[in-house]
Amino acid sequence: LGDGAAKRAAPGVLLPTPDVSSFDISAAQRFVLLGSSGAWKGGAAAGETAVQKLSAELARMDARRNEIAAMLSDDSRLALLAAGRVNALQRERDERACEGAVLADLSRSLAGGKQLADPPFALLLVRTLPPDDRAAVALHAAS
Repeated sequence: LGDGAAKRAAPGVLLPTPDVSSFDISAAQRFVLLGSSGAWKGGAAAGETAVQKLSAELARMDARRNEIAAMLSDDSRLALLAAGRVNALQRERDERACEGAVLADLSRSLAGGKQLADPPFALLLVRTLPPDDRAAVALHAAS
């Protein structure tokens, strides 16, 4: 986790000792975003901006993923779509309407809009499930 290029350029200079804190996650929180220090070079404002952007993008992603799922699961609508359109929807669902794509966009934003092959930071997104979410209920019932 962190700046791979700096670790390779100066082995032993970067210390792997993390800053650790703990907190309770409430039902209102939809995600937790963890990032190495390079992601937060703008200080608290960078973190707040990242959370605001991520919150908006996840909401858009969830809405689009639901639209795609509805189109692909409705046989009458699906029959009206050309095979190429169905393939395009499946690719969009798998490549763009997913958390990985949202994190890649956020990484570009934190890197000043640049696409970096080896960004000087790492991000980890953990999504939480609301209590009324069917998946959460199924997980709870299975345990």
